[in-house]
Amino acid sequence: MEAAICMFDILKATLFRGSAYMLYDDMGFIPHWVFDLGFYPIALEATSKWGRGSVVVKPLTKDGLAAALHDGRFVFVLSHGTEEGLYTRKLKIRPTKAAPKGTGPHLQFVYITGCDSGALRRQWESVLAPARVVTFDRLSAWLEHIFWLLFQGAAEVHRLE
Repeated sequence: MEAAICMFDILKATLFRGSAYMLYDDMGFIPHWVFDLGFYPIALEATSKWGRGSVVVKPLTKDGLAAALHDGRFVFVLSHGTEEGLYTRKLKIRPTKAAPKGTGPHLQFVYITGCDSGALRRQWESVLAPARVVTFDRLSAWLEHIFWLLFQGAAEVHRLE
């Protein structure tokens, strides 16, 4: 319960811009708090590193992704994917259309969960350079992403500037 209260306090302070982003597809039925909870270890580290208000957790939209890639340092994109790009039930995003404003000078790390997003790895890396980009050139199980969020993501944030 104490962790949930702390999580709410960390995440309520950020409305639009931040350093650490989690953009997600809720598939029309997963409540927002599930994503808050999954991002909690990363949110704690990001808040410690970059201050209160540095964490943004919100649904994936084209504008939201563009803003995250422009303003963020760390971006975690939780969506479906194909060999043609990312998709949700409402949108499709190819790497060349992901950052129409360009990436910001602080972007250092992008994790894309979409299955087969690695088929376009070189395009993602080119568009998001010089950030380190994690993609998957296979079916990727939701459990491996949850494990990464809970046990490896905070360490990745810790390494960033």
